[in-house]
Amino acid sequence: MNKRLFSLIDDLETSITTLAILAAKYKVSERTIRKDIIEVNELIKKYQTENIGMIHLDRGGKVVVPLKYSSDVLKNAFTGDYYSYRLSPQERADIAASIIINTNGFITLSVIADYLCVSRVTIINDLDIIRERLQEKQLTLISQPNKGLHVDGCEKNKREFLVKIGRVRPVFVRNNKINQTAGTESLESMLRQIVNGEEHTHQLFFSDRSFEKTIDCITVIVNRVYHGENIEINDFTHNEYYQLAKDILHYTSQYYHIDIAENEVIFLANFFQMQRFIRQKKRTIDSVKIQLLTRQFIEKISNELDINLNSDFEFLENLSNHLESTLSKPENGNEEITLLQEVYNRHANIVETVKNNIDIFNNYAGRYLTKIEMGYVIIHVCAAIERHCNSEKYFRVIVSCHAGIGTSKLLLEKLKEHFNFYVVAIVSAHDMKKINETQADFVISTIPLKDCLLPFVVVSPIITDEDYVRIGNQINKINISELKTSTFDGKQLSIQGIMEVIEPVLYETVPHEVSTIMKKIRKAIKYYIRQDELSEKESFMPELHHLLPYTHIVIDAECNSWQEAIQISSNILLKRNYITQEYINSMIKNISDFGPYIIVAPGLALPHSKPDFGSKKLGMQFTRLKNPISFGDEILEPVEFICTLSPVDSNTHLKAFFNLVNMLKTPSFKRAMHNANTSQEVADIILEYEYGLW
Repeated sequence: MNKRLFSLIDDLETSITTLAILAAKYKVSERTIRKDIIEVNELIKKYQTENIGMIHLDRGGKVVVPLKYSSDVLKNAFTGDYYSYRLSPQERADIAASIIINTNGFITLSVIADYLCVSRVTIINDLDIIRERLQEKQLTLISQPNKGLHVDGCEKNKREFLVKIGRVRPVFVRNNKINQTAGTESLESMLRQIVNGEEHTHQLFFSDRSFEKTIDCITVIVNRVYHGENIEINDFTHNEYYQLAKDILHYTSQYYHIDIAENEVIFLANFFQMQRFIRQKKRTIDSVKIQLLTRQFIEKISNELDINLNSDFEFLENLSNHLESTLSKPENGNEEITLLQEVYNRHANIVETVKNNIDIFNNYAGRYLTKIEMGYVIIHVCAAIERHCNSEKYFRVIVSCHAGIGTSKLLLEKLKEHFNFYVVAIVSAHDMKKINETQADFVISTIPLKDCLLPFVVVSPIITDEDYVRIGNQINKINISELKTSTFDGKQLSIQGIMEVIEPVLYETVPHEVSTIMKKIRKAIKYYIRQDELSEKESFMPELHHLLPYTHIVIDAECNSWQEAIQISSNILLKRNYITQEYINSMIKNISDFGPYIIVAPGLALPHSKPDFGSKKLGMQFTRLKNPISFGDEILEPVEFICTLSPVDSNTHLKAFFNLVNMLKTPSFKRAMHNANTSQEVADIILEYEYGLW
């Protein structure tokens, strides 16, 4: 029984919920919540004396709970105290052995007893069991008077022991050295993002059980390496999972600043041989093409509205994902929806701009988008404009949810994705009568509020497009001039603002080193900010410099036609088994059939095809042509730079693609790429400018 499971038992009784909401609340994957529900069902079988039925999921992901389900019955079977769960001697021995292994040097019986909230005598009585458990992995328990306990044996056997009990250890081992790397929760959250991203990259998908075991194994690797415990492996054979293991540990090492040796990769690859993989059907829609079209659409409406929305990554991501879903389904009807009609009436100029440029999607779909479909595109445009216009303005809001504080926080995270809110408080609905009119601009609630003195907007806990419209309408009613944006603690800090304050100080103290120090500070701040951003995301997105090391960069390639240029700009990916020749042929055919839509910025082409046509794993190759060449686009040509993309899904490459296009809009970046003399120099330029993106 762990802390999350205790909380989940209550949630299942007190609120109607879905798999997605629970996963977001506890910051774990949906597969983890599925596993927890299975565990709750086992508790129901064991402790619920009356046959009440099992918890199950309907087709929409809603969690269906039996009417007579009782959280009190399940929780009363235990003490109710997270840390006083009664372990069996076998469980206690496993955890004690884990503590001893993870201690540098010796550890005393008293310290182990304190960790497990038992007496020293209990640990003494458990010593024989601990020895037996360790001996199963050829490990020896060493006991020395006045020193304590120590485990002797090879690192490989220690790792295998720790991985075996991985699901138990993080729950009960507190304040031990295994938790000092980056915090157990943040480490596990990041690893889940990385592993899930590499599943899609390599098209190798773990079963739920194997996924959890993999997280355990990598957690053990990170913590052991962090504390200087490296593995010894004599067998250097590369199996079929070697590249998957190498890529996972490559990104892990980057984000946790540890050096992971080749032996660790082999250990993980061998571990993968014992795991179960499942088949997963690939999506056939051309996600990258939709993203390219979305990018062009954003540029066109930005020019027409005279508002620069090109640097809004959230806009590109949200709108392209929405269009991918819309265009992969049958045509939506034209029935009237009141909220959408309000959008059409309120934002006539935006509606006209979208209509003027919507053909870019009509042509791709081979049909006209319906009024409803176009209405939702307009909503995304309005949300982007709202973010742009209010980037320096703050709306003070109070968030209230009938399902409790936990769900309110989930609601808050969804709102932050689209609005620049300063949250004054998260308040239960029955306490709203205590809030006065001066405390906030308005309230966002999941139920109507009877005693609220402030304006309020009623939304659903999961936040729909219609809810965003309601909130936007409320914002439009607020007199922006009355907002006091610099007098409260929620003032937003920008990286650029911080740098502008730091730079004069450096000129006063170390004028000859300002440039070097500023670069280091900028990089450090950017890295710090991105860690927070990454921890909130569901999936891991590599950035451009991750996908374009110097080994994937070619300068001054020569060719005589655009077809030859495509072949040359894909050769590295082909040789390194990222793609097949079929994939290259498919890219050439797409350009022949649909024209030069791959030219995404002046002088830059981004060739790609669907993953189904031979893309084996996520990758990029950047090629600078010695003599620019024509693809048939009179406005954006000639093409000097070609960045070939091998995607594996609709999202993993999107951040790298977004950064590349934005960087190429910077004249100094383009000049630097044009003047670079080596592949390594190009890679360094990409890294420098990518960290400089605001």
